[in-house]
Amino acid sequence: MQFFIGLVPPANWMEQVMALRSRYGLVNITEPHITVKAQPGLTPDLAWMKQVEAVCAELQPFTVQLGAPAWFGTDVLYLRVQGADVERLHRLLVAAVAPDPDDSERYQELDRYVPHLTLAQTAHGATAEQLAQMQQEAQASFSSPPAFDVQFLRVYRKTPGDTGYVKALDIPFGS
Repeated sequence: MQFFIGLVPPANWMEQVMALRSRYGLVNITEPHITVKAQPGLTPDLAWMKQVEAVCAELQPFTVQLGAPAWFGTDVLYLRVQGADVERLHRLLVAAVAPDPDDSERYQELDRYVPHLTLAQTAHGATAEQLAQMQQEAQASFSSPPAFDVQFLRVYRKTPGDTGYVKALDIPFGS
């Protein structure tokens, strides 16, 4: 079993991103989210869960701003995410979980972390042509993305045989 931790955009934006993906035949992909802690250190025994809950208990809800479409290389199209609180949360979670530093480096954590909401990527079935078309559509559709309040973290899990990650649980801030 594998895990990662993310922030969830408002339902209407989730639906817009899922509709965009669907128009290009990209289904069975993990729901739109902003990853704040990648897989390293999130072991199947859930030993890390108490540390994550402790981080959440100390946090208050905060605001996140989605931005314009951008690229990681030519294979990943995403929406930018602005907000120092997202980066701070990422660092707090990495420190709490304390993954192997080499694994963190490989998963682009800490100084390599770029907050984003992935629209599509070639690793999940999109072609380069589809990504280019999606970028044009995203620039028009997401021309004034919202700022939204984040009240909780979502833990995602993937078990063998799953096509994507699914919601495992939500952990509220300030609890």
